Amino acid sequence: MLFLPSERYVSPPPRRLGKSHSFPWLPVAIVVILVYPPVAGWMLLALFLSPLIGFGIGFLEGLIGTVPRRY
Repeated sequence: MLFLPSERYVSPPPRRLGKSHSFPWLPVAIVVILVYPPVAGWMLLALFLSPLIGFGIGFLEGLIGTVPRRY
């Protein structure tokens, strides 16, 4: 947005440090993930299976080798 010379830019009021967030969402999310059984189950499943899946895909790619590309 362009400001004409006659207009004066008014800075927003300074925010107090420490009161930037009105509600602590991160601890609530962590507690919900750890306590709520279905969410905790899926989170733990994803946590333990994702490295295995990644290593499995990498192992298969290593076995197959690079796919020859046609240019």
